[in-house]
Amino acid sequence: MPSCLVLHATSAYAAGHDGLLREILLSQPGLVAVVGLHCEAWEEALDMLGARMAADGQISAAQCHSTSHPCETLSQAVSFAQQWCRLHDWPVDVHVLRV
Repeated sequence: MPSCLVLHATSAYAAGHDGLLREILLSQPGLVAVVGLHCEAWEEALDMLGARMAADGQISAAQCHSTSHPCETLSQAVSFAQQWCRLHDWPVDVHVLRV
C-alpha cells in the first residue's frame, strides 16, 4: 500500500462500504485523506471502523491518520498528502482511490 491514500468519494458513504474501508485499514497506509461527496461521513466511518479494529487487535491504534477535505479539490487533497509524506520523511507515494 502507498504511504498515503487519497479516497475520492463520488458517492455517499453507506454501511456497505465497510468492507472496502476494512481493506484500506488492513493495508496500513500512513494517511487516508478523504475528499469529495460527503467526505466527512467517509472519514468518520473510517475512524470508527479503525477504532473497532484496533480494540479487536486487528490493527495498531496509531497506524493510520485520516483527514477530510470538504472544501478542497482532488488536486488539493493530493497535494496535502504529498506534503504529509514529505513531513514524515516517507517516500512521496500517493495513490488515489475513487469510490
